Amino acid sequence: NANTNSIWQEAMESETYNYRTNCARAYSFAELNINNIRTHVMSGGHKWVQPPLGSNKSYQIGRRSGNSPSNSIMGHGGLWLGGFDEEMNLKVAATTYRLQTRVEYWPGPLSQPDGEITADACRDWDRIFEIRLEDIEIQRRNIETYTRAGQSIPLDLIPDRVKYWPGIGNPFFNEKYDFDLPGYSQGMAPFFDYRGSGIYNPVEGDFPIIGIHTCPGKMDSRVPDQMLWWVINDAGGIHTNSGGDPLYFEIQNQAFAFQSDLELDDMTFYRHRLINRGPLIIDSLYLGVFSVPTLSCYAHQNYFGSNPDLDMMYVYQNFNLSNPCICNTFQWFELEYCDQFPATAISFLDGLKDQFGNGLGMSVFMYYSNPGGFPGPSGMTDPSWALEFYRYLTGTWRDGTPLTLWGSGYNFGSSNIVSHAFPGNPAEDQWTFCTSNIQAGYRSVIMSSGPARISPGMVNDLTYAASWVPDVDYICPDLSRLFYTTKRTRELFNNCFVDENIGPDAPNLDFASFNRSFFIFLDSDFEGSNNQAHTYRERGAFFPEGVDDPDYHFEGYLVFQLRDENVEPSLENLYDPYRSRLVFQTDIENDVGDIYNWNPIRNPNPLGRRIFRPQLMVQAENAGIKTHFRLFEDAFAKGEDR
Repeated sequence: NANTNSIWQEAMESETYNYRTNCARAYSFAELNINNIRTHVMSGGHKWVQPPLGSNKSYQIGRRSGNSPSNSIMGHGGLWLGGFDEEMNLKVAATTYRLQTRVEYWPGPLSQPDGEITADACRDWDRIFEIRLEDIEIQRRNIETYTRAGQSIPLDLIPDRVKYWPGIGNPFFNEKYDFDLPGYSQGMAPFFDYRGSGIYNPVEGDFPIIGIHTCPGKMDSRVPDQMLWWVINDAGGIHTNSGGDPLYFEIQNQAFAFQSDLELDDMTFYRHRLINRGPLIIDSLYLGVFSVPTLSCYAHQNYFGSNPDLDMMYVYQNFNLSNPCICNTFQWFELEYCDQFPATAISFLDGLKDQFGNGLGMSVFMYYSNPGGFPGPSGMTDPSWALEFYRYLTGTWRDGTPLTLWGSGYNFGSSNIVSHAFPGNPAEDQWTFCTSNIQAGYRSVIMSSGPARISPGMVNDLTYAASWVPDVDYICPDLSRLFYTTKRTRELFNNCFVDENIGPDAPNLDFASFNRSFFIFLDSDFEGSNNQAHTYRERGAFFPEGVDDPDYHFEGYLVFQLRDENVEPSLENLYDPYRSRLVFQTDIENDVGDIYNWNPIRNPNPLGRRIFRPQLMVQAENAGIKTHFRLFEDAFAKGEDR
């Protein structure tokens, strides 16, 4: 479970309620820290801020720990919702900065059909649940040993994070938390349902999963190395940030990350599952992700833009070394980037769904300016009431002026109406921040998906990713690498986050003994093989754009003899001469020479580009493919009689 700072725990327990609110504000937080990113989420709808106050940005790269200085590339993430009921009454919930007096969301699920929650329930649910891959692996082994043998898994063998997961109907949940799960048909936290009962029961082989449509609930589906789950609502009290009326929505949230040698190690993922627990249809609904571009040095020099084709927004630094940002020093308690500026992106992987189930993607990308010292129109500044929040969600300025092409996007009287601000590559002659001659300033951005319609009891959701690439050019960089990473992120999402290539299927082997030797036959033409007639071909995971051939092809066979039955056929063991020895090689006669693996190694500079080291794997013979060979000797035998 998430940590709750003890001082803030005391404050939460001592907080009193009055006629203006049912629930105390949320205090719990948790950290994603499994890969190259370290960041926080909070149980009141905020993310990418440093707990417990939430006043400082917290999306750090480079695996730093504790309170050591770090590089934060994003900050102050929030969730915006807005729509109309059947009487055309506007409903809005929108978080910006985490301030003591500004609350829009509270912990806990809502009752149905009235969409209510008690103060006690809010307190009970002010927590964030965590699951790790090692917990799932233990449960999978339990399934192999007990469940598939028709036995219940012993309770003492089930990891606590699996045992007490808030899956619908979990019979052990109350044992730990001393309150009950709701019994709604939409369920709670997602899980793999081994017996298909619809009820979470870990002794029967159930365990947590991502639960999105691209990752069906299968025994071997990839699960994150770390996943957080929590539930909030917008009906626990008065909306003191937007001033909006509640939608009576329950929002089930996930944050997760993967360990990888590839770009997945630099990404985090988020999912918001909306459930209308109220009695009214909500139409023209938009869901938005709010954030404050923060690439260090000076926040007013952060530039941003969008790529509508990739459903993404991006941030880069408009900085040059003539500005007073000194390398290897600390500004605002953070190690500066010097001349190695990253670029960051948030990309919608599916978006809300319309009435036909089609993903709406990123429908709108907007921004607004802090009014302090801002010389432009007041219609471009911070929203202050519900209608102004909704206008930004739907692609107009605070005063209702539409977003239009060129300049700042605020062009009164222009008819060139668009939905996405700065939709280009800064290095090209397109409408970007770089070509707009906009004065530096402190700004916030909002990317949203909609419009959708959600009837009482219905569900809609959105999944998005945060990613970055190191060391881009400046000023006005070419962001092709970032665009490519975003494109591959979508492909990973559609492939359930599998970032490794399958490779050609191994051939079937047949043996025949003859005169103190073995004939060995290699057959790749069996039914279902992906390498029939040696035609295997597969797109390389995260190959850079522009390579002559981005695919892997079948090139030949290597056959190894293992020392004994106790040696696992792992890549490491195959190239260890004490455990395994090569006894046969054959490869296609072509212009492909020696083959190397380019293995990533960690750059000691967390802001530098990835470093790859070549490892020779195959010395080419180019003698043509052979599908059988004769083995005369035991590669591990000693003496003359081998």
